[in-house]
Amino acid sequence: MNEPTYEYVISGCNFMDLPSKHICIDSNIKFYEETLKSVQGKNNHSISALYNAFQEKKIGKAINTHWHGNHNVYADSGGLQMITQGIQSTPQIKDEIYRHQARYSDFGLCFDEIPVVLTGRSLRGDTTNRHFSIDLHEECGRLTGQNIKRQLDIFEEENSTCRPLIITQGNCYETYMSWTEYIMDELPPEYYSRIGGVAMGAAALGNGLLEGIKKAFYFSQIPKELTHNHIHLLGVGTLTRMVPAMVFEMNGVYKDTVVSYDSTTHTMGISFGNAILMVDGELKNISLGRELNQMYVDMLANIKTEFPSYTYSVEEYHHYMNQTISQGLAEDSMHDRFKTHLLFVLTQIMNMSERIQTMSKDIDLVARLFPKGVEQIAIKMLYDVKTIDDFKAWEDDIGFYISSTPIKQHQSTDITALFD
Repeated sequence: MNEPTYEYVISGCNFMDLPSKHICIDSNIKFYEETLKSVQGKNNHSISALYNAFQEKKIGKAINTHWHGNHNVYADSGGLQMITQGIQSTPQIKDEIYRHQARYSDFGLCFDEIPVVLTGRSLRGDTTNRHFSIDLHEECGRLTGQNIKRQLDIFEEENSTCRPLIITQGNCYETYMSWTEYIMDELPPEYYSRIGGVAMGAAALGNGLLEGIKKAFYFSQIPKELTHNHIHLLGVGTLTRMVPAMVFEMNGVYKDTVVSYDSTTHTMGISFGNAILMVDGELKNISLGRELNQMYVDMLANIKTEFPSYTYSVEEYHHYMNQTISQGLAEDSMHDRFKTHLLFVLTQIMNMSERIQTMSKDIDLVARLFPKGVEQIAIKMLYDVKTIDDFKAWEDDIGFYISSTPIKQHQSTDITALFD
């Protein structure tokens, strides 16, 4: 049996209360391990988990200690969270995070230095006042390479098998490639084999569909010594954001490549009442709310389709979905609560993975995710892209019709308010 092409990495494990001592009980741990084992490889997907090594150290330790069966553990560095909190990532802080990654994870995302400056206030998701600085690009690339070297040195000190995931940054094909060269310059060649893969950063490129396509193709041009045929997609919880990887997996550009992607979309629904339901073979975003309604009936039917052993009534399902830990303790129903929450998350993952598997066999299904006819044509034409010359021709011929939110080039100023 071939290894799964896709790896869904569950993020936001705090929404399932995994580090809580009241959740870490034998019946829950056994159910988690047995259930995860039953879905590994289904729909050409494996399932893993992620924590933030800066903010979620307790979660990382709990996942590794109690919930580590049958899957990988990924550890984010927390660099973005430090920026948003105005915390300087000192060498001491970085070393602490590297050691935590070494002890409790299989893949550790690196600290990347971002070559972006501001010309004004910039809210999260807004690219208007963010600009790529070519002046800072080489310096940031080399500093990132030095961060990775230190990360690997700490892993060796800890006798760890954890492998770094390189985060690349750039504003075009040439700058992504030169970033890779700067990193390789900073690493001894014997370190290359210890890299775990590459995550294509977007901070200096932009966050539209066109930018997602660019990142996905540029990955294929990075030397295999660094990629090891593993691309990790950061914060991807919708089908449209998976399209570039699906197309390049379909047409052979991603031959023998593992595509891992992390998302909090499906775990956060426990707290916010959102869910992705399978309706007539299509995904539908729903809002459950807190009162018992038809959405709970439909979601429960979806869960029972994927996990027939879940035999609770809709009244019980609604109750356990909205039950607090204190209520669960008082009612001696912590296993029922955990089981309900876990299957709520896994059913949504199964829904998404099933659609990805189905769509990955038919480029027309992928193209129909987009309402505009010209974008559908562009996605179909992307299927024929195999080389960098093909890609540049695709950009010139039709790629510019794809929705785009680019980061523009500018003179260097300051990045301290980047994520205000």
